[in-house]
Amino acid sequence: MRYLSLLTVLAFAYSVSVAGPIAQWHFDESPGATVAVGSVNGANGALQSTVQFVSGGISGNALQITPGGCVDMGNICAFGDQDFSILLWVKLNSGDTTAYYPLCKHYSCCGQGYFVGLNMQGNGIGAYDRAWFYTAGGLGQQASSTTVINDGKWHQIAVVYHHGGVVDIYVDGSPTEQSKQCPINTSYPAPFRIGGTDTLVNFNGMIDEVQVYSNTLTDEQIQYLYQQPSQSLTDDTSLARLNMTFWLKAQSGEGYGDGNPVGKWNDSSGNHFDMTNSNPSQYPKYISDAINDQPALRFDGDDFYQRDNVSLSSITASDEATAFIVCKEAASQAGNEGRNTIFSICNGSERFLLHTPWENTIALQHGYVYTAQGNWAPPANWDDNWHVIEFVRDNPVFQCIIDGTDLGVQYGNTTLNTAVALTLYVGNDGWGNTFQGDVGEIMVYNKALTMAQRYEIRRYLSEKYGIIVQKPISFELFAKMAAHWLNTDCASPLWCDGGDADCSGQVNMSDFISLIDNWLK
Repeated sequence: MRYLSLLTVLAFAYSVSVAGPIAQWHFDESPGATVAVGSVNGANGALQSTVQFVSGGISGNALQITPGGCVDMGNICAFGDQDFSILLWVKLNSGDTTAYYPLCKHYSCCGQGYFVGLNMQGNGIGAYDRAWFYTAGGLGQQASSTTVINDGKWHQIAVVYHHGGVVDIYVDGSPTEQSKQCPINTSYPAPFRIGGTDTLVNFNGMIDEVQVYSNTLTDEQIQYLYQQPSQSLTDDTSLARLNMTFWLKAQSGEGYGDGNPVGKWNDSSGNHFDMTNSNPSQYPKYISDAINDQPALRFDGDDFYQRDNVSLSSITASDEATAFIVCKEAASQAGNEGRNTIFSICNGSERFLLHTPWENTIALQHGYVYTAQGNWAPPANWDDNWHVIEFVRDNPVFQCIIDGTDLGVQYGNTTLNTAVALTLYVGNDGWGNTFQGDVGEIMVYNKALTMAQRYEIRRYLSEKYGIIVQKPISFELFAKMAAHWLNTDCASPLWCDGGDADCSGQVNMSDFISLIDNWLK
């Protein structure tokens, strides 16, 4: 179990952020609809002949296809010898051994393109009761599953093609059921079809939740999509699973165009706390290329957003919270730090405020007035530079990390009365303490995230904005931690170096994961 846990940590540390699918269909349209609407890139498909939307899908509705029908998506997903991944759910009648092609981008006249096959063809390609994947070639050159797929149940089929022709096939999550060197895939302008090939449309069964990625997915990612069939893999998906309550990204502001005022900043957390201002003269401005080809919203000292009557419990717990802010304070504020508020939800007594800074200190207030807060001196390069600020409260501990550097721990014991509804602000605190500078992103969670969870967010922000937020440690320390944890009965919930008999000498988990990440690279 210890070795498995170590491998899990290593795998997590080496994971990378995932671009979203390039094509996805949920097939949740109402019965009688004639078009399968693609949720990505507008890739819609026309239902042909004997295809209909029915209830009873793996998630919501699904396609019911009988011989003679298919869904034609047009000439999309034309991969050559490049990484890609395909996932779909199928349900066949129990005992059906007919050769089917639930997903195909291939012309029958030539060995170019690819398709997912079920059961065995007349020429011996494929395998009865199994799923397989074709790129080109003859008998025995396809990756096949070991799981039976014609038992009358829903099955997830996932195929991962690696540059160079290696194909992994999965059924019902991880691990892979076969990894095989297959003929090189070649790009071909064939139609992308659900339920048949260009000449054979004999599928008889149900298909649901199809998605295509232009990269290779990992075992863990495929397992997640098996457990969450209607989800897709994006940064938004993984980060929002961590008790996120509020998420503003500059890309989600309405009013695109460099220098344009943005009247509404949409919340991307799924909680719909969209931010507005009734006065157009106080709209922040959209900056299209503020940092690392990413946009930001510029606040001039008078601009701000607000949303009234927000339940405090929907934003934060009474004694726990985590927040990340990507921002740059204007150079004009240097030496006149004042009380710059980026985020707040508060009244006279209950306060959750993030000041950057507050009278020359960076401050987190989370509790009753001033009795629960932390104050830290900003780094020397604070003014007119981009930073990633990380605030954590885990009662009674208050912590602030800037660009990966821990500024230390402070303490406060009072808690918030979260059973109240208050005004939520961005760029203000309700008392006129506004912010002057650029804001790229704000992320708020209603719990104290673990080191590993915060590492995931740091990595996302670092890759997106080009700001280094991880600090490596020595390989010697890693070896010491790993050997101690694996070879003793260490009961510490965190990694420790074994320096104390009771394993109390704990080591920062984010440092450990950072080391693994740098070491593997």
